[in-house]
Amino acid sequence: MRRIRWGDVLLSGIAAVGWSVAAMAGVAALGLHLLGADAEGGSLGAMTAAVVAAAVGGSVTASGEVSALGVAVGSGAVLDLRPLGVALAGALVLGWVFLRGLRGRPGAVEVAVRAVVVGALFLVVAGGLAWAGQGVAVLEGVVPPSLPRVPPRVVVPGIGDIGGLLPDGLGDAVRPRVRVGFAVDPGPTAAGAGVWVAVVLGVALLASRYGPAAVWAGRLRAAVSSVLAMLVVAVVAGVGATVWAGAGAGRPERVAGAALLVAPDASWTGLLLGLSVPVRGRAAGELGRLLPPLSRGEPVTVARLAEYDGRAWLLVAGAGVLLLYAGVRAAVRSPGRGVAACAAWLGGVTGVALAGVVWLTGASVDVPGVAVELRGDAGYALLAGAGWGALAGGAGALLTRGTRAPAADGPSPHPDVARRPRPGPHPGPPDGRGPRPDRADRPWWPEPAEAGGGRSREPEVSDGSWDVTVTGRPPKPAGAPRPPRREPFAPPPPPGAPPPPKPPHPPR
Repeated sequence: MRRIRWGDVLLSGIAAVGWSVAAMAGVAALGLHLLGADAEGGSLGAMTAAVVAAAVGGSVTASGEVSALGVAVGSGAVLDLRPLGVALAGALVLGWVFLRGLRGRPGAVEVAVRAVVVGALFLVVAGGLAWAGQGVAVLEGVVPPSLPRVPPRVVVPGIGDIGGLLPDGLGDAVRPRVRVGFAVDPGPTAAGAGVWVAVVLGVALLASRYGPAAVWAGRLRAAVSSVLAMLVVAVVAGVGATVWAGAGAGRPERVAGAALLVAPDASWTGLLLGLSVPVRGRAAGELGRLLPPLSRGEPVTVARLAEYDGRAWLLVAGAGVLLLYAGVRAAVRSPGRGVAACAAWLGGVTGVALAGVVWLTGASVDVPGVAVELRGDAGYALLAGAGWGALAGGAGALLTRGTRAPAADGPSPHPDVARRPRPGPHPGPPDGRGPRPDRADRPWWPEPAEAGGGRSREPEVSDGSWDVTVTGRPPKPAGAPRPPRREPFAPPPPPGAPPPPKPPHPPR
């Protein structure tokens, strides 16, 4: 076991946590700004801290006050909504930077130490989020253009609601002003942040090459990385569809801000619906009148959505393409192309992943006059994901069967020879010596002894049936006399001079 360098471990942990929190804060701040949350004097920093805390599993309590015509009415709000766009950005950055610190192939003990350091640093950041995530957001009551206009709710003590009696112009002038106070709960936020960072690091290790080297680990790694890629591609497709749909809207910046914050929520819910996982919902108040199936507690399915918009069937086609992509990717990356093995591993990972998606995308909002809840069936998602994943894994293994690249040819026996075989026997070298008897069925090239002491040769020799290209110094012709050997450092004799006398023979 190699020695743990604590300075490197600490710096790597600080880099992973710092870049991850910076990515989440940037996405949250940009999304809130595009939504106009800071237009009425709200604290963007406090709202950003609260959104990041909610993204990593923290708890945020809110209390609101609605005022109109000088009358203020206090109200409470219960929000259970995870901005998964912020969480996904932080998870991708955290996992990538953490894995970069493992390039030296550390042992299991060092990997565990690095993970513990990252978790401890992230808990410190969670405490800072709880301290900074307290403030007030001010919003003006605005009816979106896509929804029917309803009279403002103006409650006068002793009289009641007079919003429906006001003219349209006066109703626009006295639209309520909403002040929402929020605060991050330290205890639940620390617990949620600890679970979040542990899950992110665990999944990152399972999807990387730094896990065990066994065959089963390779198949698990291929399945996990393929399912993660499928979920990320689903989010990218959802963002693209949202931007395309919101390009012609009156406030495209608000569409972009919402996409930054909750694009994974909508995309993964659509994936669940496309894979026939029902999502049960509840809606009360004004939204209950707009969405009758939710007000009756009926499950949301693709067939019911298609009654309102036939394009809902595209969810089924998109889910099928994503699953096939995951199956082919898992089969290509698996150590072996067994159909049963690919189907089993991808089915198990997909089932667990869809059950986790159901838990992540569950949301509920309960404010005075509006109550919405959407939650999928985790058990059904586990079974459906296992079935669809096994089918996709088997299909991917069948589609990629026989597509392995052939083994690379071995190195050439002589590094300076480039051979291009042609049909027919080789007659031998062009000097007429004939073919070598021990190499009659193989292409000819000079032996190192024939090539001048192993030196390479430059000229190109071609006999019409084989092209032999040899680079280096040209060989000496056979039978050529060797030049006389000279004494080292002796100058050559001048032309016409007599030869030097031979030294006398020593007496015996």
